[in-house]
Amino acid sequence: VAYISFGTEQERQFFETGYLRLGQVVSSDEIQALCGCIDNIMLGQMRYEGMPMQL
Repeated sequence: VAYISFGTEQERQFFETGYLRLGQVVSSDEIQALCGCIDNIMLGQMRYEGMPMQL
């Protein structure tokens, strides 16, 4: 896990708009892996403990 520190301008922007554009924070491979996990959870092929409802 990478930690990002923000400057005063970013903090001001966040409180003004409610969001902060971070740019790329994970790689394409990590996104593909996460999408695969989400697909498996939603298709009922993977159990996700803590999910209030499971198909």
